[in-house]
Parts: sequence; structure tokens; C-alpha cells
Amino acid sequence: MKNFFTCIDITLTSPQPEQLSLCRQHAINNGGEVVFYGSEDLSCHEKQSFILYKLKKTDNISDVVFFTINQFCYDTKINIKLMSDIINSNYGLHFARENLIFQSNEDLYKFRVEILAYFHSFKRLSKSIK
Repeated sequence: MKNFFTCIDITLTSPQPEQLSLCRQHAINNGGEVVFYGSEDLSCHEKQSFILYKLKKTDNISDVVFFTINQFCYDTKINIKLMSDIINSNYGLHFARENLIFQSNEDLYKFRVEILAYFHSFKRLSKSIK
């Protein structure tokens, strides 16, 4: 069974228990369970500077599930480097809301056009809402 670390999105208005529930269901649907959850601090959520550190400090984690890929879109560029660093640290990378799974950098590379298109669409939508 896979052990999931879940990272919820602190910037959304959707309740954290609701986010956690969707992440738990995603873990179950992918042969695992959530054994730890957390979030980035509001002061550093754009760069997500602590998540990889938290993952490495948490024992017996095989995969990480983020509530949404939006969590990688809050800075000026999509944080593909962090996605790759997570994968290179031997964690499966999941996004519950979008139902995406990346097990390798090859998976990430195959989906790069869609990821970049999503990022630019997200940024345009974010500007129009403000």
C-alpha cells in the first residue's frame, strides 16, 4: 500500500476538510492512504520553499498528493522544477482535483504542453478576477 503525504491549498476558499477529503479519496483510488497532511505557510506559498523539505523529513512516504496543480502556479512561472525535484526524490506526484499522476520526469515531459497551457490560462483568469 502507498503512503501519501497530502498538501492542501491554503489560498482557496474551499474548506480544508473538503480538500483533505478529495485528497484522501484520490489516495484510496490509487492504492494508498493519507498518512500525513500539511500545507505551505502563507508567507512562502508562491515558491513552495518548504514542501520538499517536509516530504524528506516525513518517514515512510511514497507519494504526495496536492489538492490542485494551481499550487504550482502562484509564482510568476509554473514551478516545474519542484515537480521534477519531487519525482527525482522518488515520490509519485499527484493532483487530486485534476486527477493527474506523474511517476517519472518522462510523464511530466509528455504532459508539458498541457501544463504550460494550463498555467497561462490560470494566470489570465487570475488577472481577470482581480
